[in-house]
Amino acid sequence: MKKFVLPIIIISILSCSKDDDSNSECLICDSSEGLEITKNELSNLCVGVSGEDPDSGETLTLTKDMLNSYAAIFNALGALTGTSPNCRVE
Repeated sequence: MKKFVLPIIIISILSCSKDDDSNSECLICDSSEGLEITKNELSNLCVGVSGEDPDSGETLTLTKDMLNSYAAIFNALGALTGTSPNCRVE
């Protein structure tokens, strides 16, 4: 799990660009308990955010499909730990 969450955290920390569009869609979670990621880090996970993948070195740009996948994974991981993060893209 940490191998999957770490690149997400690094992308959010190293994000070099973010759309200034006020309609930008971001990953929102009601709770980050049990996710090994903070709400501050989650707030940087938005469509159009770019960062470097620490494993491959390539630049990645987050898409809505990627964020929807992350939301589903975070919700599943939360369910396994007995929490309900209620993650979604808005």
